[in-house]
Amino acid sequence: MQALYSYYINDEKNNISHYEKELLDNIERLYRVYLYLLLLLREITSFAEKYDDEIQSNIPGVRQLNPNSRFYKNSLITALNNHSALDEACRKNAVFFSPDHIEILRKVFVDLKNNEIYREYVHNDKDDIQTDLELFSFFLKYYTINFNLLDSHIEDIFINWPDDAKMAVNMAVKSLKILAKELTNPDIIISLSNDENENIDFGKRLLHVCIQNQPEFDKLIQSKVQKWEPSRLPLLDLIILYIGLSEILYFETIPVKVTINECIELAKNYSTYGSKNFINGVLDNLVKDLNSQGKINKKGIGLIDK
Repeated sequence: MQALYSYYINDEKNNISHYEKELLDNIERLYRVYLYLLLLLREITSFAEKYDDEIQSNIPGVRQLNPNSRFYKNSLITALNNHSALDEACRKNAVFFSPDHIEILRKVFVDLKNNEIYREYVHNDKDDIQTDLELFSFFLKYYTINFNLLDSHIEDIFINWPDDAKMAVNMAVKSLKILAKELTNPDIIISLSNDENENIDFGKRLLHVCIQNQPEFDKLIQSKVQKWEPSRLPLLDLIILYIGLSEILYFETIPVKVTINECIELAKNYSTYGSKNFINGVLDNLVKDLNSQGKINKKGIGLIDK
């Protein structure tokens, strides 16, 4: 959707490879955000240890209090800190945490220490790796998105963060789950899909099909919105409809219902308030017509919609 949007708002229409590159760049940025989130766990726990040491060193009488070190001295974080695959992936993708941002870690950790979930964690007698996993999964899901300072910090580094936050967080949590099952597992760094090359090829093909078949799609869309020329519809709505029609007509292994649901989600997240109903209505009516004309050909068990 982003690559198509860029294509339609720019005057350069002949060099589609430029927009293919933009598509691949978007995928690469998502992967870098994912790695940064794993690195962030290392940094926040390392800061927490230094924070406790600093308090013990600088405040009289505190040295004897023996602060709870569970947050930064647990088996899950220890394994993550020592994982060479994460080091290598961060190095290859130029992902690092700048010392200039240490104050952000301080503010995040101070807030975290006052969070009830954190307090329950450090004082929980059930000291096991599953409890560690729950705490760090909570940190990724809550603090990266709901703590404004950290959310803004990540967006300052990765402009794609607002679009990719949910997927990047889910990927990071998945890596933690893999590590929690086997602390010595060398393969905790996940790819974007089971077959990354196949999915990149899919993305390129979808981009080309949308662009090449735009005249056909415009006629279909206009047949359902007769009061409006396609050019007068919101651009994002049009793009989402192009994507939907491309998959419905030219991707025979994708179920129609899956395509429509994904188009509705795109409309809900990126377009206008009423767009999801508009997209759903147009695609649903077009599918009925195309089915009656025998133009939708799906292959595979469960892919043929009645």
